[in-house]
Amino acid sequence: MNAPIEYLLAGYTVEKDRRVLLQDPRTGYILVRMGECDGAHKSVSLYPNLTEVAKRFGPAWTRSQVFPRKPLSLETGRGVKIGDRPEQVFRKMGKPTRKGGSLQHADETVWSYHHVQGSHEKGAEYISRFRFRRDRVTGIELLREAIPGC
Repeated sequence: MNAPIEYLLAGYTVEKDRRVLLQDPRTGYILVRMGECDGAHKSVSLYPNLTEVAKRFGPAWTRSQVFPRKPLSLETGRGVKIGDRPEQVFRKMGKPTRKGGSLQHADETVWSYHHVQGSHEKGAEYISRFRFRRDRVTGIELLREAIPGC
């Protein structure tokens, strides 16, 4: 069964692969939108700080980037917000496709929602990932993976 598709995060779509790097001046949250492999892999993500960005992309890459400050709405198009509790995410997104621990943080739980458009041979998989610490959303990642990938 397909989960609902989430395309937008902080007003930025996962459908584009033009790089966007921004930092919310009020909260310090970092938005990273990237496209890789000629557009086969696209993502838009919110990270709580530069330390988390460095864990994902590496310290050298993170130090070499500029993150202009711009106010960001820290929510998805379906209204899931940084700081939401699990029951709020469940009300907006339904039952997650997968639930489990995090490879990045021992104290983190990850819910992910997977939706395939097209077929498993030719199409795209959309993944919405919500990271929880102390029962609050602290990170959001939206991914679009071409099938077959590169």
